[in-house]
Amino acid sequence: YKPRNSKNLQNILTWEIPSQAYEPAEYHIYRDKNLTQLAGKVFNHEKLQFIDSHLEARETYNYYVISVDKIGIVSAPATVTIK
Repeated sequence: YKPRNSKNLQNILTWEIPSQAYEPAEYHIYRDKNLTQLAGKVFNHEKLQFIDSHLEARETYNYYVISVDKIGIVSAPATVTIK
């Protein structure tokens, strides 16, 4: 078995707690603008960081991060593009 990508490529997203009326309980990270391809979840008691290691060289990656509070209120997505 030979991996397709011999380098250990990673995209690392970090953020701070947003200043809004409610405190998020968790964050959902998606790979598509329709918010259907969930890449991961980060809970508020964890380090606010998402590491994506499933990458190919010379590709552009879009991420959409939303916050969700304890009763299910969802924020608008924050968009991050990494080239």
